[in-house]
Order: sequence, then C-alpha cells, then structure tokens
Amino acid sequence: MADATFIADVKTQTNSVDDALRAGTLAASPSTNKCGACDYRGMSTAGRSASKC
Repeated sequence: MADATFIADVKTQTNSVDDALRAGTLAASPSTNKCGACDYRGMSTAGRSASKC
C-alpha cells in the first residue's frame, strides 16, 4: 500500500511540474546545495549564481 501512495505522489508532483514547464511558470529555487552539485548548473542563470557561493 505504501508503494501505491508513493507512486500516486510522484505522479501528482510530476504532473504539476509538467504543467508549469508547459505554461512557462516553473519558478527557479536555486541553492548552493542543489546547484553546486548539479551537472546542468551552467545552463541556468540561477544555477550559475547559486553555485558561485
């Protein structure tokens, strides 16, 4: 039962992100912890700024 709940939560979050990407409203939430270790930080203005900290 826990797996079913987890899968439902992932689907909900994925759909929310997908909708925001399509609408162009996905807000950046950069942080040194997240962006500093990300291989794609160079593609994001917010990521580049956060990883310089």
